[in-house]
Amino acid sequence: QQVIDTNGKLILDVGCGTGYMALALAEANPGAKIVGIDLSEASIDLARKRLQYHGFVDSEFHTLSIEDLPSLGLQFDYINCDETLYLLPDLNAALQAMKSVLKPNGIIRGNLHSAIQRQPYYRAQKLFRMLGLMEGQPGDMEAEIAIATVKSLKENIDLRAKTWDLDVSKAPEVKSEALMNYLLQGDKGFTIPEMFAALDAADLEFLSMVNWRQWDLLDLFKEPDNLPVFWQLSFSEVPLRERLQLFELIHSQHRLLDFWCTHSSEPVEMRSVADWEDADWDRAIVQIHPILSSEPIKSELLSTVAQYKPLRSLNMCRLRRDRSLKLRPIRRPACCRFGRLLKHSRRLLSGGSRFSLSTPSL
Repeated sequence: QQVIDTNGKLILDVGCGTGYMALALAEANPGAKIVGIDLSEASIDLARKRLQYHGFVDSEFHTLSIEDLPSLGLQFDYINCDETLYLLPDLNAALQAMKSVLKPNGIIRGNLHSAIQRQPYYRAQKLFRMLGLMEGQPGDMEAEIAIATVKSLKENIDLRAKTWDLDVSKAPEVKSEALMNYLLQGDKGFTIPEMFAALDAADLEFLSMVNWRQWDLLDLFKEPDNLPVFWQLSFSEVPLRERLQLFELIHSQHRLLDFWCTHSSEPVEMRSVADWEDADWDRAIVQIHPILSSEPIKSELLSTVAQYKPLRSLNMCRLRRDRSLKLRPIRRPACCRFGRLLKHSRRLLSGGSRFSLSTPSL
């Protein structure tokens, strides 16, 4: 609902590892200070060197547990806790610790493993626990045994059919994937109700799923505008929590229950873009993510708006990940309304840089 000026903001990366995500956060939030914590001293040292190498000197890293966050004496605008919470023994303590160092209007990004989507892997973990492969910290030998076991099963056997997609020609990667799936110590799965229960227990307010566009219950139906009568009568009354639960029960495609949350407070009325009127569109200003703020992107964006086409490739942008981006086309009704920006597009995108942050990373 607003564009944040990231200059001077304080961002925390919990479980930062070797600093890959910390670097992404620094690039996406110009002028922000990055603080990272992790239990591994070696990882912290590499994270520190990584950001210094890329010129982000306003950053600091600490070997610290999540429960000890208050000892930093800092309050953060944004806390990123990616691929960490589902491994911790006490989820509530972790959420409470992050909440204690979150500014009043700050946002936490966290995620949990989906118990439904990863159910086959949890069965595999029970199997290998029974075989004694998870008594200590699994290593290469245990990974090789797990890989050989699943590979030796008939292709139509349920466990192999639902978990085996490894390329055995890539030995290091295969072992790593086996350790992260078949032999992941402390791995726990959660349902949507359990995710909300954890947030409620920590007195945190759910904002939305991170990839919220991919959690639209209506998208699961062949004809969203022609639902069965029962759904037509009841759909509008279904709370968001239940919609998300229904989505996962029907189509459990997401490995992560990836969410944003904040301090509990009085609900703020949010106005959807779908409710905008002509006057709102006339005043609209297009905001571009800092990483995409370049002349080639500006030129291609103007072209796609003029031609009513999706922005399919950003290969001209020097992204650090080896992948191009595809921005999905807006549904037709919204696309027609988006066309109201066309007559203003050159005013909005030309001249001095009007590019600024347009991402919930803050």
